[in-house]
Amino acid sequence: MNDTNDTHLWVESPAVKIPDYTVVAVALNGQQFTRDIILHSRDTENTFEYYTDPLIISFSPQSGPSVGGTRVRINGLGFMPRRDKDGKIDRKKNKMFIRFVDPDSY
Repeated sequence: MNDTNDTHLWVESPAVKIPDYTVVAVALNGQQFTRDIILHSRDTENTFEYYTDPLIISFSPQSGPSVGGTRVRINGLGFMPRRDKDGKIDRKKNKMFIRFVDPDSY
């Protein structure tokens, strides 16, 4: 769903076959699109990054006490740290969010 106001645009990214970077461009007439500010380099202000969702294979233990505090190991693929263009781990992009969902809330 696309939406707009005077200072913001909300758009939904299309699916891609291979995750990578792409430049986001806007045109008021459908022909003359904005350009990347820094040519021949990734400009963070205009760059959108596609990534592959992690794949969860299993986790253990399968249960724990209701008071919480159980350390749960999640096994899968796609958890590797993301790196910047210099090969260093990018602390801003290395976020993993985990939640426990109550089955009654579905």
